[in-house]
Amino acid sequence: EDWISRGLISDQHDAEVLTNLANTILRHDCTPRCQKRVKSEGGEDDFKCRKLHSVRDTPDPTQDQWVTMEYDWGGDVKELLEQIGIYNSSTNQYANPFFTPTRHMTGVQPNATCNMSPVDRELFAILRAMQNLQWLHHTNGVCKYVV
Repeated sequence: EDWISRGLISDQHDAEVLTNLANTILRHDCTPRCQKRVKSEGGEDDFKCRKLHSVRDTPDPTQDQWVTMEYDWGGDVKELLEQIGIYNSSTNQYANPFFTPTRHMTGVQPNATCNMSPVDRELFAILRAMQNLQWLHHTNGVCKYVV
């Protein structure tokens, strides 16, 4: 109802059309381009998709939230950060949020099975086009495909 009153969609049928369009163009199919190496054992599970699954990889898929991105700063960096009081090795915690990058996970239907690319829902309703929009915090401009 809110989207209709705001002019983002015209009626319930338009909402169904928008949902079908999203299922067509926002579906993420994993390819070598989006994978990162997690092991070097020569097996099929040496690589993992960088794209978090919009339902499985979030504590509560119904809510907008910030999810911590996995990143290992490495032993030398952690040692230096501990010396200057920014890292605590006993708790594996950083005193500065810059060292714990996060990404936004938008709320979705919890029964969704496909892995949708991230978008701003309202912008998608207006443009009806792929955006691959992702909000990242504390990454110092580093692209999500690098981290």
